[in-house]
Amino acid sequence: MSSSNILLIFGEDQPRVLAQVRKLTAQFCEKHGEHNFEKIWSDDLPSATPLLHSLETLPFIGKKRLVVLRDPWGTRATAWRRDLADFLEKIPSSTVLVAAETGKPDKREALFKKLQKLARVLEFSQPQPAELAQRAQTQAQAAGAQLGAQAASFLVERVGNDAARLENEIQKLVLAAAGSEITRENIVELVPPADALANIFALTDALGARQLPRALTELQNLLVGGESEFYLLAALAGHFRNLLLVTDFLEQNPQAAARAATELKLHPFVAKKALAQARNFDLGRLRQIYGRLADLDVSLKTGAKNDARLELERLCIMICEK
Repeated sequence: MSSSNILLIFGEDQPRVLAQVRKLTAQFCEKHGEHNFEKIWSDDLPSATPLLHSLETLPFIGKKRLVVLRDPWGTRATAWRRDLADFLEKIPSSTVLVAAETGKPDKREALFKKLQKLARVLEFSQPQPAELAQRAQTQAQAAGAQLGAQAASFLVERVGNDAARLENEIQKLVLAAAGSEITRENIVELVPPADALANIFALTDALGARQLPRALTELQNLLVGGESEFYLLAALAGHFRNLLLVTDFLEQNPQAAARAATELKLHPFVAKKALAQARNFDLGRLRQIYGRLADLDVSLKTGAKNDARLELERLCIMICEK
């Protein structure tokens, strides 16, 4: 029998998981006040003790308290999850627990089995291509751009059934379209096919690790495979922009790495990559790299007589310089 004060939200449709959490949080804070709301990230938990203390805390000038536990399976530590599973039946009725998982929960663990038994469960499964295409059109329109049905379907073919990535690509395309309709040509230039994305990640991983021979090899593989130089430049600019944002965030909030994705509105996978690579660059170096990327983008797009492939190689050398 499910408990009215415990809710598990999870699924492969990450945008809908997060949207549901935002909706529930807003409704709760409007009724009970923000002072009775607390968000806890699993990465911030050294043990179950702070979480259990929060769940036991009584509301302040109100009847209810909301605790949102983000990505309980986002950390390899398992002991605190076992402790939480044992505690679920002891949560006071004045506390509402929302466990929101944007990754994949381990359904074999005691915590998941206990939540299935005790909690109200909302699962947002992977949307179908037709639904994703319709969602892409709606998102583009909300951002001030037009996306036709055929272009939307083509975009979904490029992205695959990844709702979170689709949302990010729409934002990029809207900026590139600058108020005009998003075309198939825009999509080809800016959005790599799902199977090519792994190769681009290999390039950004090599550059993030400042491994020049590997980076040049991955760059050549992408160019030989037919990837657009302009797309690769855009991908590198996006990656180093994220590295710059994350590094700046960590300098100002050195103990808040777990919140970087949410605070900076980055996909958790992207934030994780950036956090791992941030140690290889200081803020000044990243600003220098990002400035070079911006200059090269302007140079190539204004028709300057540059060899795009040669410029990309030089860029890789500049990034990996010690």
